[in-house]
Amino acid sequence: MKRLVPLLLLLCLTLCGCGISLDEYNKAVDAAYDKGFSAGRDNGYIDGYEKGFNDAIGIGSGGDRQTTPPAPTFIANKSSKVYHQPDCASVDQISDENRLEWYGTEEEIQTAGFTAHSTCSGKVPSTDYDLDDVDFIETPDSTAFTQIGRNPDTGDVVVQFKESGAYYVYYDVPGEVWDDFESADSKGSYYNMEIKGNYDCEKIEQ
Repeated sequence: MKRLVPLLLLLCLTLCGCGISLDEYNKAVDAAYDKGFSAGRDNGYIDGYEKGFNDAIGIGSGGDRQTTPPAPTFIANKSSKVYHQPDCASVDQISDENRLEWYGTEEEIQTAGFTAHSTCSGKVPSTDYDLDDVDFIETPDSTAFTQIGRNPDTGDVVVQFKESGAYYVYYDVPGEVWDDFESADSKGSYYNMEIKGNYDCEKIEQ
């Protein structure tokens, strides 16, 4: 990782100091990306890649030089290790801490250990999840939920919101997270801090 920084600085100085074509610029970005991805992968994660690429984009101005950073290819969740299409509604539920913008290919993000979200779309994905599989507990003291529950076979957590009556399922929630959620004095606060944005979610059709 440390060896990456001087290389990137040299790249930035080289590019900023002379006019380069779009093709030359993109080749330089590709080189920075390759070094960054490799550094991050060697350290067990992709932070090196992210820095390498982000440090390289946006260099140059005017003429045929590229001035606008590209949009990310995918949005990933660092906690769940799931990646989404940028327009997937589930992206809005990823916390800033866990959000990762990915600019590489799908093959590369899978190589980094991420798996694809099964139902990416421009709206909140829905499912005909069987509520009979969920062990619910009523939460009369909660201002957020009518009831919360867990599927003992899969670890999925289901919440029913008090105001709308809608059900949402959060997939593969660890047992210790469920235990803390169940015993939390403020279930709404715990949900916002520890569940929402940390696990893949779908609205349950009724």
